[in-house]
Amino acid sequence: MPCGEAPARAFLVFGSKGVFPFALSLRGSTSSARTGMCFWPGENRKTLRRARPPLLPITALAIVVGVSTPAAPDAAAHREISVLLSRREIAAAVERLAGEIRRDYLPMLEGHAGNGAAPGGVGQDLLLVGVLKGAFVFMADLVRAMNMPVHMDFVRVSSYGSGTVTSRKPRLYQSLSTPVKGRRVLLVEDIVDTGLTTSYLTGYLKRKGAASVKLCALLSKPSRREVDVQIDYLGFTIANLFVIGYGLDYAQQYRHLPDVCVLEERA
Repeated sequence: MPCGEAPARAFLVFGSKGVFPFALSLRGSTSSARTGMCFWPGENRKTLRRARPPLLPITALAIVVGVSTPAAPDAAAHREISVLLSRREIAAAVERLAGEIRRDYLPMLEGHAGNGAAPGGVGQDLLLVGVLKGAFVFMADLVRAMNMPVHMDFVRVSSYGSGTVTSRKPRLYQSLSTPVKGRRVLLVEDIVDTGLTTSYLTGYLKRKGAASVKLCALLSKPSRREVDVQIDYLGFTIANLFVIGYGLDYAQQYRHLPDVCVLEERA
């Protein structure tokens, strides 16, 4: 699969949370690696308008044209892509994880309903917290496969920037908009690497008063771990490789790929 030789010429801007399954369905249509993605919460849309980018509205979606990513024009020109996990393997793992989560959490929901509480009531349902941007594709597939009442929210934390090496200093760019106190929370990660970001977010959720915090991750790199973290629901264990696709990026590119791929320097 050829690598793009220029930075993104367009961004897909999504207002989380409701549009993220729609964003997922678009990833196959935006076949160019030069299309970036970002999430712009609804309360900040006035700021987006004041920025005055040329907008083309499509229902809840806006395509912002003429915006470049931080990547250099030849950011991926000297790299090769190979498939590590196929879309079929990923789909099977998502179904397995969804079944395990339903097995553990659905009886709790039904128990609340049996005690006279309305199913899916605030504070009684499972709250999924997705870590933007990488986990949005995985979380969309997972929620649909779970097929049970859930509430959703998102946080955005960065420790990579535009490179391939973690900065070791997680920064919270977007906090929760949903009350967490007394809630059962499932943190949804694309990949657990050093464990620094995951440990930071787990502590953040506990400080917010969550009744319980469990972790669901698509990928884990145990060879890179610096902080012990417990992964309650895990898709795959992988070697120390830099992976892209299925929501994961390199310099904001390649999130649209349907497989998890390895990005390597050309010999």
